[in-house]
Amino acid sequence: MISTSQHPNLSTHPAVEVRGLSHRYPVGNKTVAALQGVNLTVNDGEFVAVVGPSGCGKTTLLSIIAGLLPPTDGQVSVLGGDTGSARRSQELGLVTQDPGLLPWLDVASNVRLTLDITGHVDAADERVNELLERVGISHFARYYPGQLSGGMRQRVALARALVHHPRLLLMDEPFGALDEISREEMRFELLKVWEQERTSVVFVTHSIREAVLLADRVVVINGQPGRVTDVVEIDLERPRSESMEEGPRYQSLLADVKGLLVSGNDPSDSLSAVPEDRT
Repeated sequence: MISTSQHPNLSTHPAVEVRGLSHRYPVGNKTVAALQGVNLTVNDGEFVAVVGPSGCGKTTLLSIIAGLLPPTDGQVSVLGGDTGSARRSQELGLVTQDPGLLPWLDVASNVRLTLDITGHVDAADERVNELLERVGISHFARYYPGQLSGGMRQRVALARALVHHPRLLLMDEPFGALDEISREEMRFELLKVWEQERTSVVFVTHSIREAVLLADRVVVINGQPGRVTDVVEIDLERPRSESMEEGPRYQSLLADVKGLLVSGNDPSDSLSAVPEDRT
């Protein structure tokens, strides 16, 4: 875990604080539970990965933190305030599996779009160029999304999410649609950028290997409705490297997290009416 003593510029309040969070989806004249009694704290500057079986509520949790979905019960604090304030002040960045780039804008214009919309155009070109360099696609600034590979489009999405200096970055299976080679590259690009930006991150993934490689802590959600059942501290040294994946400590942590995941969910708490890829 990152401490404020290591990084004196970090705030003392949590980036995310979730207490007693539950959410139910309306389905016809009934409701079904996606999350129940979730508690979660993400410290400022911390990288937290969230793993769990399909349908356990991971995306629902992220959507509530992002302010895209209201909770049924419980409290959510983001950057010391409510989610709406964090969104309005452009303190949140969001990256999903679909990069959502505008096809009629080139790479540089897609990245600076948020700055153009909010009127924060001072030094915009400098910030865009800096981020394109960091994510390794500066030579493609004038290309259009249709001319890029999936991995390159995801690099653009990451740069766009960071362009307005967000204090919290929310990522929902951002590399899930990529081939394995591109996925490996993006993991280390993300780590490199995170080391420089020190943005708080909540990273939802189905990949245990990805979670252990990237995170300071791995939060395990099981069940339907989903509950936080375990939290694993990842005490690997930073900066992380590819060689760590062959080391005994990484392998031990990998086995620990894998052993905490429940295969399948309790049929007595059926969530079959809720699409798995939305929870």
